[in-house]
Amino acid sequence: MKAAFALFLVALAASGSIRDVDFKNFAYPFIEHKSVSVPSRLRWLPLPGADLITPHNGEHTFPCDDPPCELLAVDRVDFGDIKGITGTSAIVTTTFHTGGTAHWQFLYVIALISEKPKVLAWLESGSRADMGLRSASADRGDLVLVVNDPDKRQGDCCSTGTITYRYRWAGGSFHNVGPSIRKDDP
Repeated sequence: MKAAFALFLVALAASGSIRDVDFKNFAYPFIEHKSVSVPSRLRWLPLPGADLITPHNGEHTFPCDDPPCELLAVDRVDFGDIKGITGTSAIVTTTFHTGGTAHWQFLYVIALISEKPKVLAWLESGSRADMGLRSASADRGDLVLVVNDPDKRQGDCCSTGTITYRYRWAGGSFHNVGPSIRKDDP
């Protein structure tokens, strides 16, 4: 598997564009949640010590004895310029499905470093109404995340409000900048 991934990186280096990376078959850091409760906040996760998983055609099903099994699905890939990161970055959103009703997102910021794609940072969102990720984008050089407002929750699934956070890349990590912005949905 490592040899195939290395060949993929060599092929990518020849093209030289982050947009050419096959994110549906890319190796992502991941920490399994077997004994962890459902998250209810945004949390930047450490890269060192994380295992790698590689979805195939955008999905990775975790082994289990009693289906439905946990699943990580690559949902969306956006591109943008983030100040402090050379070149265009990929912002990859994945969803972790528990096999039940709970699910939450992982966000990966990936850039080309020495012509190879590298995960610079990754984040875990809350689940659904409890800080579930609605959108992620690069805006004016910052990473902007919009999540469901748990104070406006309508059951476990939904919220009638959002909270917007801005993050700036500095010193090798993202830092929250400015106040968060709360907004009611129309």
